[in-house]
Amino acid sequence: MRKPPAILHRLLMGDLLRLLAVTTVALVAVIAFAGALKPLADGRLTLDQALRFMGYLIVPMTQFALPFAAGFAATLTYHRFAADNEAMASAAAGLGHKSVLTPALVLGVSLSLFLGVMSFQLIPPLLRDAQRVLVTDGTRVLASQLNRGEAVRLRFGGSDAIDLYADVAFPAQAPEPGSDAERRGVDRIITLEGVLVVDAKSEEGAPTYASAERVFLLIYEEGDASSVELILENPRITIDGAGGRAESQRLFTERMSLPSEIADDPKFLTWAQMSEAERTPRIMNKTDRNARVLEARLVERDSVTLVETMFAQSRSISFVVDALGEGATPERVRVEAGGMLYDPVAPTVDPSLTGEEAERAERRARRERIDRWALAPDEETGFVRVVRTLPEGNRLTHLAKRAALKLPIERPGANEGVTRFRLELEDVVTLEGAPDPPYALTGSEPSAAELNTSSMLPEGLTGVTYAGEPVTLLIEQARDQAWKEHPLTPRIRSVMRSLRDRVDEQNREIASKRHERLAFSAACLVMVLVGACVAMNLRDSLPLPVYLWSFLPALGTIISISAGQRLVHREGAIGFILLWGGVAALSALLLRAYARLRRH
Repeated sequence: MRKPPAILHRLLMGDLLRLLAVTTVALVAVIAFAGALKPLADGRLTLDQALRFMGYLIVPMTQFALPFAAGFAATLTYHRFAADNEAMASAAAGLGHKSVLTPALVLGVSLSLFLGVMSFQLIPPLLRDAQRVLVTDGTRVLASQLNRGEAVRLRFGGSDAIDLYADVAFPAQAPEPGSDAERRGVDRIITLEGVLVVDAKSEEGAPTYASAERVFLLIYEEGDASSVELILENPRITIDGAGGRAESQRLFTERMSLPSEIADDPKFLTWAQMSEAERTPRIMNKTDRNARVLEARLVERDSVTLVETMFAQSRSISFVVDALGEGATPERVRVEAGGMLYDPVAPTVDPSLTGEEAERAERRARRERIDRWALAPDEETGFVRVVRTLPEGNRLTHLAKRAALKLPIERPGANEGVTRFRLELEDVVTLEGAPDPPYALTGSEPSAAELNTSSMLPEGLTGVTYAGEPVTLLIEQARDQAWKEHPLTPRIRSVMRSLRDRVDEQNREIASKRHERLAFSAACLVMVLVGACVAMNLRDSLPLPVYLWSFLPALGTIISISAGQRLVHREGAIGFILLWGGVAALSALLLRAYARLRRH
């Protein structure tokens, strides 16, 4: 049995490795510098941060540079080998093409395996570290963006979002020791002045927005996915051009997510983390945000149902006023009424509108609807009776001709298992103490203005909490509720569909990223062999045209993989044809080049 030509193999492998090292270093340096250039020019990185950022990008950029560098090394090495008639001499010595191409095959297989391990294990953590350099001081970047007059988009769950503008954003400060903010887990506070908050989903025409002289941003740092709450002081809310003061001097929003790609993009996940994300979709920030919205909708439905039941049974219910930061003793409110009837408040749709304008107006009306339940006066007294027990122990009784319970616009999270309500009273007579009927109303004039309480929690009401439940179980529970007759079920159906679509999209994106990495690894092997075979077939041509014959098909393969990844993300399995089609086409070119080489 003939021994392998070890000297020839060492010669070819040495040339391959030298060219591979030089080419890879050059390409990686250029790509890493280009990647750091834009953040540095935008002011998102200082000079030392830019150098660190480039250092983190060196290994990830190898994923793109290595296949081309390997193909270039194989092309030049085997073109010189053939042009110097060494290939002809090897054939005369009885060495076949398979033996001559063995170094290229060994290098290609080694690089393919190395690239596969690196893309699934080494590159994702380094990409995460590089991204963290960009958001090391996210609050500083946020304040800088606002001070430049740019908008910051903050997202609730699903597609709901607001655009935040401010005249001045002061540097972030830590909460004072022992303050209410510190007890709530707030990490930093940014104070804004001259603030405008715009509904990002406002249609053309009169937008929905809120303005305030001062706003506090409460920052909660939660690993890679930070969130924020807004406190608007003396806000003025405008809906469809109709403005008015808010119902309280301070308006609290629900928690929103700060812009961050780290917790949302599968490119930062290793193979094991991708598998975990497929089993537990909520580890991804966007999916968890949608799930929390569905949790809140289910909690609203359960809380409202329980309140309706209690009114039907006893014609009364007690609430505890949410007095966070206002003292240890909360205010208690007891509401007595003759019944409870759903009576929502929504913007009026102009009947003269037609076509797309009418559809936009109807969508806006549905989105901005305020869920409200009218309370019927007691048949005997003709009033809705509200007894308030103040924190200091004093009692006040409000007798109202008209009253309503409504869900506030700012929706809390679902971790409490109950929903806050707001009480709205009109034509109110206020009495000292808690007298029983009949009431002595001589000399008492009803108040023309509305009397609104703060957000209230039903006292002693322990609802079902859905916080942290798996997505499949959450969707199953929502499906059970989604087709029952209730005013809140349309919103449950909408959010359930949104969560289901988000999970499907996430799984498609994970599959697309996984196959993209595998395809890059496979393409690296094929590109090395294509370069070697094409170079030996075109030994009489100049090196540059020879390399172009292998480079252009390789470039087409990379473009096909990237385009296929995006198609899989959008459309699903049909995109795999494009993703792997480029590798298949390059493999066909390899077989054709090798067949021609064997004939000659």
